[in-house]
Amino acid sequence: MTFKVICRKNIVYRDSTSPLCLLFFQGKRKKSIGLGVSVAPAHWDTEAQKVTDDCPDRDNIQFQITAKIKEYEKRIQRLEIMELPVSLRIYSGKTASGLTVQLATI
Repeated sequence: MTFKVICRKNIVYRDSTSPLCLLFFQGKRKKSIGLGVSVAPAHWDTEAQKVTDDCPDRDNIQFQITAKIKEYEKRIQRLEIMELPVSLRIYSGKTASGLTVQLATI
């Protein structure tokens, strides 16, 4: 399973920012999970998957991105240590969007 951080430039909020998401890939399947952080598309470096140096509040945004990445890497590593196959599944949850994506075993 691999993932990358993307800026959803097709979605623009009133303050001219776009949300950041983690995009997971497993075979032909892909799932995105919102990070709860938005940034102006001009302040997003797509190749480096990071906020540009001239972005206001850069350190805080980059910290939140890194924290989420580490959280999911830890979940994947735990499942791999237990020698369980890792899969992406969607469960109904009581979130704002109504869906929660969780890493689970097959």
